[in-house]
Amino acid sequence: EWSQNKNTVTVHSSTKPPKTFDVEADLSAACYFYALALLFGIKVLVRRVKKNGFQGDIKFLELLEKRGVRFSETNEGLLADGSGIDSFEGFTENFCDFSDQTLTAAALAPFASSLSRITGIGHIKRQECDRIAAIEYNLNALGVHTVGGNDFIEIQPTLPGGGTVKTFHDHRVAMAFSLIGLKTGNLVIDDAECSD
Repeated sequence: EWSQNKNTVTVHSSTKPPKTFDVEADLSAACYFYALALLFGIKVLVRRVKKNGFQGDIKFLELLEKRGVRFSETNEGLLADGSGIDSFEGFTENFCDFSDQTLTAAALAPFASSLSRITGIGHIKRQECDRIAAIEYNLNALGVHTVGGNDFIEIQPTLPGGGTVKTFHDHRVAMAFSLIGLKTGNLVIDDAECSD
């Protein structure tokens, strides 16, 4: 229990025992690994993740499912199976409710078979960095054509060239563009420590 008086906060010991809460595993972080199932056509297990959770990024898993990734619950966590996927369509969805995955989808988009148009993302311009600008800057530097606006980004499917990714001190930029590095083998993440 606590009380507040002007600029002072006083904490009193509780007479009731503390409650126990189960905290879900971070699905936002898990999505980078699940993206690998689509990108490489492999199986990926992330421990302690459940499909029936309460986190908005579950919608990103639904997008992966639409592209052929199969999810199944195991005793250890949620398994993504991308076996047999050799191509996938671009992303033409509104990401407003799961915008943390905009960068993840943008990193997958160059390898898609069709144009990606991600909308509903104007608010990500005011996060750790202007994430729309970060996507444009880095993909263009890798030879991938993009068109960005106030609330959207379009990404042409093009095999990215090599280069250095500028993170703008944003951990999501570093994590997402590492997917391109894993796929192409010719990428350097500048300031990768920002994801620590």
